[in-house]
Amino acid sequence: LVLRRPQLATAEARVESARAAVRQAELDLERTTVRAPFDAHILERSVDVGSQVSPGDDLGRLVGLDTYWVVATVPTAMLRWIAVPDGPGEEGAVATIRDRAGWPEGLTRTGTVDAVVGSLEGRTRMARVLITVPDPFARTADDASEPPLMAGAFVDVRITGAEFPDVVRLHRDHVRDGDTVWIMEDGRLRIREVSVVMRDTRWAYVDGGVEAGELVVTTNLATVTDGAALRLEGESAPDAGADDNGPADASEGGA
Repeated sequence: LVLRRPQLATAEARVESARAAVRQAELDLERTTVRAPFDAHILERSVDVGSQVSPGDDLGRLVGLDTYWVVATVPTAMLRWIAVPDGPGEEGAVATIRDRAGWPEGLTRTGTVDAVVGSLEGRTRMARVLITVPDPFARTADDASEPPLMAGAFVDVRITGAEFPDVVRLHRDHVRDGDTVWIMEDGRLRIREVSVVMRDTRWAYVDGGVEAGELVVTTNLATVTDGAALRLEGESAPDAGADDNGPADASEGGA
């Protein structure tokens, strides 16, 4: 009996080692279930059931379902007119998003400006703005027709800028070289220097030099001299010998 005790201790140690191995195997099996730390949509899966993986292996790509970021490029000169939140609780400018290729006509999504990327876009040298869109797949939307926003889609973005009080909106072509505007005043051409607050793709917004209701000359005149005689299209020509630029179209500046 004395001679068999070492063999018994060895057998008991082997049993305990086997039990520890079983416990480790059960723990490993429990950990084989992969759980995302947030609600997500699978964009790409690199493994399947039965695949053997090691720590650090790429299992796939996920995208969160709570919020999407839309990257919009805007001219750097426009950044000062876009409200960007400085801290928690502040709201950025409202942005309307439309996917012309994927959504029916008239459907849009709404987001808010969240931040400005700290570098310019490499090719266009324009600023990049991040727009937050909550619930991009419209899972909790009350309106069933609200379209889902797909990752990687190209969309049109319209950002609501700052309000300009007391400005006159003119077509960009009617603001001449040197930020001047041709005004028809008492039948004479007046060249006015104006203060342009902002320009977009179509309009120029003027806050000084032109008043609402004044006649802005829209015709390209042959002779541009301050004080030259003008007449509206359809009016009779002045007496012979008078300095006349010919008929001119004119539009009223709109506030």
